[in-house]
Amino acid sequence: MGYFRELPTLRYPSFLSDKNSSLDYVVVVCAGIVNIRDEWPLSNQDLYEYSVTKYGLSGLTDIKFYETKQVKDSSGKIILEKGKRVNQNFKIAYYDSGITYTNDLTKLGTNVSSIDNPVNAISNYEYETIRNEEKRNIFVLKRGYLQQFLDDFREIMIYDESTQRIDDNTAQTENLNISMP
Repeated sequence: MGYFRELPTLRYPSFLSDKNSSLDYVVVVCAGIVNIRDEWPLSNQDLYEYSVTKYGLSGLTDIKFYETKQVKDSSGKIILEKGKRVNQNFKIAYYDSGITYTNDLTKLGTNVSSIDNPVNAISNYEYETIRNEEKRNIFVLKRGYLQQFLDDFREIMIYDESTQRIDDNTAQTENLNISMP
């Protein structure tokens, strides 16, 4: 029915709908996007401006959190997965071929060797960039299914006969902000 695609920078839904802006909503719906302002990837300039507004210019380089780097033993077995959130002082030790490896420098000695720090600091701007890049991978409907999608979408959007139907194009609803505070 579709495939995942990574969006290039500065592309809008019409880019994927054969530059037909009347089909933008197909791209947005199939990608599962509810709020395009928050869920569509920003251009590099827009991302920078958003980040400056959110964190302030001096706050861009502040540390948001720390995450692990991948650590493997001599046989290639993963000891520590990449991307786990940890604290700044995270320590690890593992045993491999008769030697204990650690990043805790207070534990060094006979048969204990040091390893590089397995922790990366992620700044506020890096965090926003990572989140923005994750938004670039969206589900795109294959062309062969477009007409079926349009027919089905049109059918489910028709108001059925009900007591809340005013005319062919309008249905009455409650203002839930008033009735359900």
